[in-house]
Amino acid sequence: MPTPTCAFCIIATSFAPSPMASVTDLVFVVTSSTTSAFWIGDTRQQITTLHEMHRSRKSRRKSQLKAYLSVLPSTINAALFSFRSV
Repeated sequence: MPTPTCAFCIIATSFAPSPMASVTDLVFVVTSSTTSAFWIGDTRQQITTLHEMHRSRKSRRKSQLKAYLSVLPSTINAALFSFRSV
């Protein structure tokens, strides 16, 4: 008759090895090497005036959107109050 053992002690041997661990480790290595190469400057993209123009347009759009969204709730509330039936 087998002796009962603690589940914590046998959990590592009760499951088949997962192939996901090796795939996940490989992705982490590739990602970290690409990131470090970027920051070292091996593959850093040169920024041109065209990139700067797109960046400024994008930031302008973000600020306009934030201003629009900050006004939006009061506009919706005013519209809802004006259409209520008394």
